[in-house]
Amino acid sequence: CIMGRTGAHVEIPGTLAPHAALFSESQSRAILAVPATALADFEDLAAELDVPVHILGSTGGTRLEIKGLLDLSLDEMAAAYEESLEKMLAGGLQ
Repeated sequence: CIMGRTGAHVEIPGTLAPHAALFSESQSRAILAVPATALADFEDLAAELDVPVHILGSTGGTRLEIKGLLDLSLDEMAAAYEESLEKMLAGGLQ
């Protein structure tokens, strides 16, 4: 999001706890960005290979929204990323 200056709107499917769904490094899970014009072909290929597909959301806009968990502007995220070490060293992060 930050480097590309592109937001996303995401909804986490399934029954996993949000922290597990977002940060788990379990095997055989991958996140892909597929252009809307190629989505049907991608889903067909996945079905042929018996690979489950879950559409998490879409990209665009100026915010990262994970439904029910967070809603941050790209500027807020960039500031946290770019300024956090300096603030920590200055004793400003608690």
